Amino acid sequence: MKRRTALSVLLALGLLLPLTHLELACAGGPCLLRVSGRPVDVRGQLDQWWTQLTRDCRAVQGIGADAPAHAQVLAQLKAHSPPDSASARLLGLQQQGRWWLAQAQFDTLRDAVVLLHEVDGRWQVMPTGIFSGGPTAPWMAEPLVRRYLRERVPQAPRALIDCWSPMPGWDALGERPIGERQGR
Repeated sequence: MKRRTALSVLLALGLLLPLTHLELACAGGPCLLRVSGRPVDVRGQLDQWWTQLTRDCRAVQGIGADAPAHAQVLAQLKAHSPPDSASARLLGLQQQGRWWLAQAQFDTLRDAVVLLHEVDGRWQVMPTGIFSGGPTAPWMAEPLVRRYLRERVPQAPRALIDCWSPMPGWDALGERPIGERQGR
């Protein structure tokens, strides 16, 4: 075999062989790239990278458990859909202007990220701004939740949503059965 032909075949194999390990899977959510059968959320990784690069969190405040607003938001979450919501525990709370973003856990409901809007001194849960869906896997949790909230409550401040990150203990992957959540 001529040297030039051998180099051409080697180059073609070097370019085409990796493609046999790649597959695009689009079902049930954003498309995933399968690399040797393993799902990779390329869009989620790019969204996460871009959000971290461009977000400006100066206007977003973290609200501590000792703040009066913490207790008021918690009471609003507990009253939202009783009796299941009565066990609500706040993992985190952020505020921007009259908008609040809460991360909560429940004994008999899935963990949730909830947008609330303050109107005339009262917090209102935004009915379309609740992410409490099932497991996020194989998609990355943070970009998926942010995209969900942005699409469903477009009037909410972008920085509030972009600056949200899951607090420790949040079960984004849905790995803990709901019945095992009591007594945490």
